[in-house]
Amino acid sequence: MKKSTFELLSLCLVLTIVHSSPAIASATAGTEWFLLFDGKTLAGWKAGGNSGTFSVRDGMIVADGSRSHLFYAGPVEGHDFTNFELKVDVKTMPKTNSGIYFHTEYQQTGFPAKGYEVQINNTYPGTKGYRELRKTGSIYGVRDVFASCARDEVWFTVHIIVEGRRTRLWIANEVHIDDEQEFMDMYVGKIVTILENEPIDIFVNPTFLPAVIAERYDELWTRQRMLKVAQAAVKNGVAIEINARYRIPSVKFIKLAKQAGAKFAFGTNNGGRELGHLEYSLDVAQQCGLTKDDMFVPKP
Repeated sequence: MKKSTFELLSLCLVLTIVHSSPAIASATAGTEWFLLFDGKTLAGWKAGGNSGTFSVRDGMIVADGSRSHLFYAGPVEGHDFTNFELKVDVKTMPKTNSGIYFHTEYQQTGFPAKGYEVQINNTYPGTKGYRELRKTGSIYGVRDVFASCARDEVWFTVHIIVEGRRTRLWIANEVHIDDEQEFMDMYVGKIVTILENEPIDIFVNPTFLPAVIAERYDELWTRQRMLKVAQAAVKNGVAIEINARYRIPSVKFIKLAKQAGAKFAFGTNNGGRELGHLEYSLDVAQQCGLTKDDMFVPKP
């Protein structure tokens, strides 16, 4: 089994209550919750470089200083977790960067070479020419979020459940977008980068917007922005999903993408046994005059 650890980078980030178990289960079903932090000392924790970054203040682990990583090395489950549930109460300061690593292992220097990072970054812009776009709620490089769902100087809870290859993540807060137009330009640019560089066949959840700006979909998805995405998809041979659950993309986008030569696929984010009947996908396909020649066909 791989070890579960936590990373705190050059900021004031506070980690308080954690739960873990050898096998995934609901706390309401009798699973025992464990504290990984005693509220007084860093007993059971081991810093990988720049140990002075971490301290305990007022019952909280505080990270404030040079880049460092703090690994759990305590007695709970022998600090060796595969399936687990974790809750971390977090408070960040402006322009700071952090994360929570899991399925990693201790190393003295550098970024952890193993594992996955849940990004904690509300307002950190990047450094030395690198612009950091991944925000709080991202599973770094796996499932990225480009609008933060939390705020600096306000407590929020990160809740992670890992079961085998499946990871679920909740952050109970709202997405905050200060400049919608700037966000859209960044968002479209990121989509184009993914279409040009990632080994994907189908672009899923196309044109999805956070709830805080979703009602302005038609205004924010301008013709120019839609055309950039459609052309990038066609250029790189990536099909566009018509998502039945979120009812996206719009008819206007589909017609524009069809004119550009895009291919399409039907899909849904519904889980479990009830996948629905793809009503939206079928309806807009008819409205837009899609035929079998417009549909994605997997390569043999």
